[in-house]
Amino acid sequence: MEDERRYYRAIPLYEGQLSVDVVYDEDVTIPAHVIDVSIGGIGVFIDNEQDPGLETGQHVFLQMRSPCLEETLTTPGAVRRCTRTEGGVTYGFEFLDWMGLLSQLPQEVRVLFNQRSEFRVGVGPYRPIEVRGLTSPFRAEGILHDISPDGLCFHVPMGGEDVLSPGRLVQIEFRLPGISQSLAFVAQIRHSEWNRGRFYCGVYFNSERTEDFRKKQGRVAEYVIDTMRGARCLPNSK
Repeated sequence: MEDERRYYRAIPLYEGQLSVDVVYDEDVTIPAHVIDVSIGGIGVFIDNEQDPGLETGQHVFLQMRSPCLEETLTTPGAVRRCTRTEGGVTYGFEFLDWMGLLSQLPQEVRVLFNQRSEFRVGVGPYRPIEVRGLTSPFRAEGILHDISPDGLCFHVPMGGEDVLSPGRLVQIEFRLPGISQSLAFVAQIRHSEWNRGRFYCGVYFNSERTEDFRKKQGRVAEYVIDTMRGARCLPNSK
């Protein structure tokens, strides 16, 4: 699963596109925030107050809902990884009946599980991003890789493992191609990895802590949709 998740992760395009509840001990249901999905599994974040304390290898059921689904889908899953932070726990679940699940998904939802580029777009080479800690003096200049309306990925050429660990909040600021004004978000680290002298991070935007969040998210969404349309000759959505 690790190799598949590494190359096929995708992020929902908008809040509510895919909702997941984790069911264990037959009737205990825990709502989870979807981080990303892939061909073989799904990553979710659960607040500490609701964390059921699942262990690696434990089997659960995942209840999935979407505006594109006529009814809730339930599929078995297994915990393959868990990362605990101050704010909560990030779980990685493997789908135990992937083909059965895929057969029940409409096309609008199916692409979310196996076509990452449908929902994130690149921003060109060497697009700078500034990353700062909210409660620490940490500051780093990095490179923005890709972006969606809910988050983005970047790398910084230095340390900061404590500040950039999953679950932590950071301040990020960047400019998108063709937009002169910079955008600043408070974001939460989804995942981070040190590789070849660089620290790679994926974050999602924090709507409660970001000033004028809806306006900024709208500008990002507009850029994503325009880029997708231009690259794939998509029809105008209006």
